[in-house]
Amino acid sequence: MNARSTLRAACLLTGLLVSAPQPGHAGEPASGVVVCDELVGLRRLMMQPDAAAHLPEHPGCRRVGPERIGAVARRAIIGGMPFECVALDGGACVWPLP
Repeated sequence: MNARSTLRAACLLTGLLVSAPQPGHAGEPASGVVVCDELVGLRRLMMQPDAAAHLPEHPGCRRVGPERIGAVARRAIIGGMPFECVALDGGACVWPLP
């Protein structure tokens, strides 16, 4: 392998690594329900003008398929606005974006 083909292979590998899904966001549907693990994370996300576009900036938030959303497990009211924590796949409680 000469220097030129080695450089080409390194550039290709770098491009693949850069375009790889980010940790915590792998396997997420392109559309679906935006949820956060914590209510404070959801509130921070809601402060963004286009919340769904800012998901990579919020590590505890992600998209999930609607079929994974279960029953309401907890409720909270902050500033007169109601929030519901729903079971995800019958397990962990997550806060969906209203």
